[in-house]
Amino acid sequence: MGQRLKTDRLFVLIYDGDRDRFETCYQTHSRNRRTLPTHLDTLSPMDWQMVERARTPVAIENLDEDLRLAAWRAPLLDLGIKSLLVCGTSPGHGIEGLLIVGHEAPRAWTQLESQLLQTVSQQLGLILHQWQLQHQMQQQESLHLALRKTMAQMQQITDLPTLEQAAMAAISQLTESPLSALVSWFPGDSQAKLVAGSEALDKRFYLDAKARITIDRDPLLSIALTDRGIVRLSSEGIPAPTQAWFKLTQPGQVLVLTLRTAPTDLPSGLVIVADHGDRRWSERHYMALDMLAHHLAWCRRTLKRTHALETDLHRLDQLAWYRQQNLALLHRTTVQGIDRLLELTKPKQDALNSTRQQQILRQMADVTTPLTTVLEDEQEQLIFKEEPIPLIGLIRRALDRVDSLIKQRQIWSQVHNDENPMVHGDSDKLDLLMAEILTSACWRSPISGRVDLWCRQFDSQWVEIAITDAGTADPMLLMALSENRGNLDPIAPTPLDDPLHHPLGICQSLAQQMNLQLTFLVLEDGRTMSRLMLPLNAPAR
Repeated sequence: MGQRLKTDRLFVLIYDGDRDRFETCYQTHSRNRRTLPTHLDTLSPMDWQMVERARTPVAIENLDEDLRLAAWRAPLLDLGIKSLLVCGTSPGHGIEGLLIVGHEAPRAWTQLESQLLQTVSQQLGLILHQWQLQHQMQQQESLHLALRKTMAQMQQITDLPTLEQAAMAAISQLTESPLSALVSWFPGDSQAKLVAGSEALDKRFYLDAKARITIDRDPLLSIALTDRGIVRLSSEGIPAPTQAWFKLTQPGQVLVLTLRTAPTDLPSGLVIVADHGDRRWSERHYMALDMLAHHLAWCRRTLKRTHALETDLHRLDQLAWYRQQNLALLHRTTVQGIDRLLELTKPKQDALNSTRQQQILRQMADVTTPLTTVLEDEQEQLIFKEEPIPLIGLIRRALDRVDSLIKQRQIWSQVHNDENPMVHGDSDKLDLLMAEILTSACWRSPISGRVDLWCRQFDSQWVEIAITDAGTADPMLLMALSENRGNLDPIAPTPLDDPLHHPLGICQSLAQQMNLQLTFLVLEDGRTMSRLMLPLNAPAR
């Protein structure tokens, strides 16, 4: 075609939307002529619209005197090109590619030449469009393979710092960005630390890896935490306080994304990606960032929970062993002492003292009886039995257990009960559960306050025990104890971590295992009520 148009040059340019520039796909020229650069800058908005809307090729007879295509004047004139004929390969569908013929001397372009170029460019456009679709499919396939490989590698890492470093390196690679960094924290932390994806950071970026960032005060974190997606900022958009630990020393672009695992979970970090000022990220880059950040959030969360559970398991194993050994020693020594005292009881001594002595010894023997079950049958897990329990006896034993605390805090307590029905359950565990609920109510109640126990038969199947106090319950504690506690973030601190409140969580777990109903709520008059529902009849097995 160059011979038919009698031109010195022919170029095929493809627009690269990722980098916002035109790539030189193909060119012809005479021998000993310099080639066009591998890429050309994008056109100005005015020139872009002109080429995009043109129904016929754009003809430039003398580039020295024509101001159009200003972005390309320098490289074209540097090659000695004076006149041009430019035609889009997909007229009416945006600019995907351009077919350009050039001449080294000013010249006019005929209508026949324009028609010929337009015909060839349309045929070329079909080929380029098909090639670009295939290229995009290859890019997507390559990206998916890289993502799968990277995420599989992340799942195998068991060390948190190594995981964060690997994730940042992968994000930097797959988004083709020179900088990626993680602002790292976990729910409950007040400060965050920085994790950079590369030790050799570009001089265009300043990142203070030793900085400690106050989460609720840093403006960049505030901007990102209020947005659910990827936030894009220019170097001028980085708030001044944030620049104390992160800034771009030259014009640049920044992507920021908060690490979240679920809408109800608290955020646990911030991913930052940065590049030069005219950088344009494509959809595949956004997808890679979003998927890797989301996967990183889940991996960090899994490691955090796994390490916490392992620590708790180790601690509880030691505690259980230690208590088991001490209980065994106490039980053995106490039983031996009781047996010896019973043997030493002389029939001829004072009958009244002997009777009292034997009564006390029998009481001590009764106290050691539950320890036998703990030591022999419940070494690995709790075993729940079903037995009839008089309600009055259950309440009396619970009050006896908290009697010293009631006296210490000068609390006035009263039981409101007219009947003594037989409820069913595990007597030993119900005694402990009732005592713990009463203990919590006494601590919550103000000194010289009042605690009431209201007992009534709820219906033909249940008996209700409602313990009320005038104390103020923490709303977060009530939420953690409610049926909605599953909505709380499991790795976030809760009031149940407090040693004073932790036993209530255990009690509620025990109540569920025994098929009881234990709830905590605030009444309209401001009092706190602990409500325990006990079955009248043994459940069918």
